Amino acid sequence: MKLLRRIVLWLAAATVTLILLLSLARLYWSFQAQARLEAVQLDIRNAGLPTTTAEILPANIPEQDNAAPLLEQAVALLKALKERDDFIDAVPGSSSPERSPDLFDAERLAALRAQMALPEAQQALSLLREASARRYAVFSRDYSQGLAMDLGPVTNFLDCSRFLGTAAWLSAQDGQTKAAAEDLNAISRLADFVLTGPVLIDWLVGLAIDLQSVTMTAAALSAMPEDSFKAQEWSTLAAQWEQHGAKATRGLQRVIDGERILAGGWIFDRVLRNQESLAEVITSINLDSDENRDNRGMRLTFWCYQHPFRPLLIDDHAAYLRFMLALRQAASDPLRPETSSELNADIPRTAIFTRLAAPGLEGILERTAEYRVLLQLGQTGLALEDFRAQNGSYPLTLEKSGLSREMIEDSFSEQPFVYRPTERGVLLYSLGRNRIDDQADPRKDLVWRVERSSPSERRPKPAQGL
Repeated sequence: MKLLRRIVLWLAAATVTLILLLSLARLYWSFQAQARLEAVQLDIRNAGLPTTTAEILPANIPEQDNAAPLLEQAVALLKALKERDDFIDAVPGSSSPERSPDLFDAERLAALRAQMALPEAQQALSLLREASARRYAVFSRDYSQGLAMDLGPVTNFLDCSRFLGTAAWLSAQDGQTKAAAEDLNAISRLADFVLTGPVLIDWLVGLAIDLQSVTMTAAALSAMPEDSFKAQEWSTLAAQWEQHGAKATRGLQRVIDGERILAGGWIFDRVLRNQESLAEVITSINLDSDENRDNRGMRLTFWCYQHPFRPLLIDDHAAYLRFMLALRQAASDPLRPETSSELNADIPRTAIFTRLAAPGLEGILERTAEYRVLLQLGQTGLALEDFRAQNGSYPLTLEKSGLSREMIEDSFSEQPFVYRPTERGVLLYSLGRNRIDDQADPRKDLVWRVERSSPSERRPKPAQGL
């Protein structure tokens, strides 16, 4: 009996000692993890980067300068128009016969003109044009909701840009070239509004709008009457593209700061304060797959990660901040092909959230690189139209255009853009991120194409203003 009692006491003592040692080990582990996190946070502060929500949110602006209320009204009108059974969602420059107006037959083109002449369509266009003349667009948002914040009408801006682009294409076909250029510039102004926002989706929508403006500009030039190009009408648009290209790096870095604070910071703050479970956060932002969403083992893993193995979560936060800093640095030269794989390889395997979030964030580097080059293509394309207007034909080579090396050089290949003047227009393209000449395949190359119809192919165009 005494022996049994001694064994029990010894086991109890050993258990208590083991628990104490494990507690001390976990405490030391937590202390080290917290020290690593604070070291990264100190690096961020020493670099002079924003660390609080207040530092990245848009400032209050005068009501008369804010385009947001006008844009919200225009979005509401377009939503109502799109609900019509006969609505034609035209996209000038599209390769789809159902969407590109230059591929429409006479009946469908007449239906499109009738749609654009509707009072609500004219009102939406008027609101968009008025909004584009304002300096800012700041929407009411509750940024404290992190990833759950209401994004407002931003995600509908692509509809607005397509609508303005359709109006521009019809104006160009009718010979109203100044009106066409003004509407295309209004599209780029819509991009300007959201490119300056602190939220990643704003930035991505802004890129998409600007890229649409380049494609739709080439389509409008193709639709214009022969020899109707006037450089002064398009100079504002060219300057807008140049400005956006120059600001692309700074804007992307600002968005990365916003993502770090508004998204990652919000998640880690809530989870580390136990205000929300990691499993619920990951489920809410759809980072895990459908088959794992109700998997008890997966949820238990997240619970252990958040509680017993909390130092791993703290290290995950540090890994996320290091990744965002590296991403911010890489944004200064997004054309480097190795950047994405290098950044991803440096993430610890135990950093669950960072490894889930990284692939989507890395993609913005490639998009930004393509964005800058496509804006450059647009500027070069407009300059070539000016050359043609002054000289009667396109230059035989880009080198003979008189344009600077900086304007005609493809940043992907470090050679001049591929350039082919044709009987009906011009083809200009970049090799794109794969740095292979895919013969102007728009899925791989970045393409500017102006292709005019021959006089016999042109349809009669009613002189109808939009």
